[in-house]
Amino acid sequence: MKIFKQLPAIFSKKALKTNTYRNLKIANIAVVVWISTIVLSFFASPSYAFEPRDLEKLRQMGECRGCNLAGADLRPILLKDNADLSRANLSGADLEGIPMNGINFYNANLSGADLSKTRIAGSNFSEANLEDANLSEADLEGSVFLNANLKNANLERASLSGADLEGSILKNANLKDALISPHQLEQARKN
Repeated sequence: MKIFKQLPAIFSKKALKTNTYRNLKIANIAVVVWISTIVLSFFASPSYAFEPRDLEKLRQMGECRGCNLAGADLRPILLKDNADLSRANLSGADLEGIPMNGINFYNANLSGADLSKTRIAGSNFSEANLEDANLSEADLEGSVFLNANLKNANLERASLSGADLEGSILKNANLKDALISPHQLEQARKN
């Protein structure tokens, strides 16, 4: 940028001695742009990069244990019932509306994933990371969330009837209009 090329001239001894308003104004703008760039880089959204061969394996087999599917759009893929996606990286993946039954998500990374409006009844989410995941309007009946991380997860209008939440973390989770019993909430950790 032109302004960055002018920085050495702006801060030269002669320019600093003359202390002109124009030079100070340009210097202030340059510093503000530089600081803004640094600050914004800390708040940038995470980037996801799935492994194409893992996506192809999922398409062919209907399951993919330990695969890297981060950020992938999985809506057009048909998952078989009781598919094994344990230890898979599904962070930021789009699974909205996919019908899945009895899926094994044991120790999977589903942080920031979109699982809204899915039918995932009877699935295993034990020790899975679902932090910041969108599970709004999901059917999670009878699923197991043993020691799962659901911090900041959106569970608005989700059905958790009969789900096992023992040891799961629900800190700052949105449970508005969710079908969940007081007993289930007692099972979960609030921290």
